[in-house]
Amino acid sequence: MSLSLCGSNQYDISGFVHAIEGDIITFKELDTYGELVTVSYISIDDIDYCSCDSEDERILKMLSVK
Repeated sequence: MSLSLCGSNQYDISGFVHAIEGDIITFKELDTYGELVTVSYISIDDIDYCSCDSEDERILKMLSVK
């Protein structure tokens, strides 16, 4: 999944949703090689749009599975 945040009009982070608690999403961010970069906590209100299962996300998923 890729997320666009706070009106940036581009995908700011890519990775996987780890948990949702209230209006906060715990998101595991991955780099372009599928390696974990960091864990982010994002307010649902800050998400402008998301992309899921595009070619880029499918490639990222394959790279992250070890």
